[in-house]
Formats: sequence, C-alpha cells, structure tokens
Amino acid sequence: MVSVALDDGKVCSMMADKYLKNHKERDLTPAVSPEDAANALPDSLEPVDSRLVLTHMAGTKEYFCYEITCKSSEDEDVVVFVDALTGEQKMIEFLGVRA
Repeated sequence: MVSVALDDGKVCSMMADKYLKNHKERDLTPAVSPEDAANALPDSLEPVDSRLVLTHMAGTKEYFCYEITCKSSEDEDVVVFVDALTGEQKMIEFLGVRA
C-alpha cells in the first residue's frame, strides 16, 4: 500500500511487507491452455478477458490461475479463477451489475 499526499503528490509512506515476503523467482508454466480454462466456466458466463495470475486463497496457499473476467446472462460482471495446472475452477467473484 502506498500513501500519497493530496496537495503535492509525493509519496508519504509505503507498506511493502507483503511484496517482500512473496517476491521470489518462480518457474511457472501453465499445463492448461486459456481455451481449456474457459471450458471450466458455467454455461451462463461469457468470457470477456483472461490473464495468468498468482493469487492467495484459503489462508496463505498460493495458486497459479487464469483470472477470467466474464459477463453473466443477467449482465453481471463475474471473475472466475481456474487453476492453470489442473483446469479446476477454484473461485468465483461476483462484481455486480455495471451502472
């Protein structure tokens, strides 16, 4: 987290502990293609965009996932995380309807 002064835009403080604890070299190669990851989506979701991410779920466990941004049949924005090594759907975040 970075705090920035509103009057002159200078950085006032920075919390880098999470970055320092998690920043390390990794050799990550997805075993699942983006197309196969999209096949893990429910039929009611239409993929809009995807990217590879490292994310934390269930405490401190780290997962290498495709983060797939979708649009639901009810016009809601949804993000689905699909494991890039197994193709297993790990988590769904409902972001709601855009105004």
